[in-house]
Order: sequence, then C-alpha cells, then structure tokens
Amino acid sequence: MDRVYVRTCSAAQATALAAADGRFARVGATSVRVHRPAGPEPIDRDSSSRYLARVELVDAMGPQGPATDPDLAKVLADLFGPYLGGD
Repeated sequence: MDRVYVRTCSAAQATALAAADGRFARVGATSVRVHRPAGPEPIDRDSSSRYLARVELVDAMGPQGPATDPDLAKVLADLFGPYLGGD
C-alpha cells in the first residue's frame, strides 16, 4: 500500500493543489500524486486558512508526468518537504 501524507494548508495552497488534482509531481527526489484538498469549506470555520492537503507517495518507477510548475513545487515543498526529503 502507498503511503499518504496529510497536512493542513492555507486557502492559497489549497487552490494550487486543487488545480493539480490527480497529477504526479516531485518533492526533492520523491514522486507523489496530488489529491484535491478535503472539503469545499475550510475545516476551521473561523479561519479561511485551514484545508486538508493530501499527497500519496508513489513508486519511483511509476508515472512521473510533466515537470511540476514552480508554484505547485513550492507548495508541495513547503507542506511536505520535511517528510519527503525535500528542502
């Protein structure tokens, strides 16, 4: 079974992740599949900055897809870099 990482993220980060739903990307040397952030509403109703972001670790031999755009790469590195070996 593939490993899934979940973090909370801001509305801006959620927007970038939603646009990349289903795409494969790299964080450092690790390949991940981006999933749409959970729910159409913030998880903290008093703040617009708390969505659930999720990426799935994929086999290095699996699909790689096109190069990750810089905005998405930054969001992924900021959220998941420490867990996936990215800086």
